[in-house]
Amino acid sequence: MTTCSLLDLNKDVLFLLASYLSIKDLGRLSQVCRQLRSFCNQDAVWRNDNKKRLLATSSNGKGKYPKLNLKEICRLSRNWENGLMKDVQLIKLKTQLLPHLQLQKDQLYVSHGENVHCYRIKNNGNISKNPVLVCSKHVHDICKFVVKDGHIVTGARDHQINIWKLTRGPNVQFVRTLSGHSLKVNCVDTHDSMVLSGSADKSWRLWSLEHDRCLLESEMSDRVLSVAINSWNKNIITGTSCINDHKPLDIWNIENGKHMLTLGSNFKMGAGVLDVQYEDANTVLSCGYDTYLRIWDTRSSRSCVREYEEVDDNALYCLQSNGGYLIATGSNRFGVVRLWDKRMTECLSKFYIGNKKSGSVYSLQFNLTNIYASLSHSIQTLDFSDCR
Repeated sequence: MTTCSLLDLNKDVLFLLASYLSIKDLGRLSQVCRQLRSFCNQDAVWRNDNKKRLLATSSNGKGKYPKLNLKEICRLSRNWENGLMKDVQLIKLKTQLLPHLQLQKDQLYVSHGENVHCYRIKNNGNISKNPVLVCSKHVHDICKFVVKDGHIVTGARDHQINIWKLTRGPNVQFVRTLSGHSLKVNCVDTHDSMVLSGSADKSWRLWSLEHDRCLLESEMSDRVLSVAINSWNKNIITGTSCINDHKPLDIWNIENGKHMLTLGSNFKMGAGVLDVQYEDANTVLSCGYDTYLRIWDTRSSRSCVREYEEVDDNALYCLQSNGGYLIATGSNRFGVVRLWDKRMTECLSKFYIGNKKSGSVYSLQFNLTNIYASLSHSIQTLDFSDCR
């Protein structure tokens, strides 16, 4: 009677058998020998587990996280799901500010008063001691900025919008200043040679990125607090303070400026939308003063697809999605960052970033291993990479 080892089986059979094993069983199997360890490190073994994870990738993980295999992504995802992380202070601010963040590959952009600083992200998730570039043109604090399509666009309290072009190095070349709003510019976005701005003067404007010219503008009944350009379809969305008009979310045609759609029914007075993002061509995420995180399908304006309430009754200042199951939000009190799983009806995890005496989380960004968040006195990171 002849015997057959696992390694003598066809690889397709081995992958099928591995699909029935638990994570612990796969760990034990990888310890048998070098060949089985190499087999257990292959993406095909972890594909089924990856599909269930919070940080699930759309394919084999190579496109979104080129440096990691699916086994490592699944390990990191378990840290996120179980709340295993460490809180690290990256920058201590000497004066109280309202910093905004943007994460671009291995660089972290931070607004610091009237300037934007860019820091290099190290392999351990921390940032370089000194900024690798500084954008300085405004005379008052920057409210929001965006780094996209090779440009940095900033909106500030001096009523102006400044544009820089990123060059190699990294270096920046100042392009131009756009002036037209009569009050502070609360929010900006850019896409395909266009800049979108919203202001406290109750208007939004669409500008040409290449010329000092306003393409479209519209007067609103309330202050515009958030804007986003749909990079898939030819439309934009605006979120207002919801004081005079209790329907703060509107979608506009990007070609002629005509109103297309209002999302939702009557909101409570003062339920302003502080952050709004397109997740795909038809999905919008929003959050604001009314303590709710909402998911909208723009093909239906009657009600949101799903809403999550911040149980501590805190306003939600910012949100970020990975395009899959995970959404992170920052609240206005105690430095609270929450993780939400779209497959669940309640909050997945709650973290006090900084300490329980921390103030508002004004902005946050995350990648596979870290959440970066800005408080009034510091820039913090939650590191999920080394916790096992």
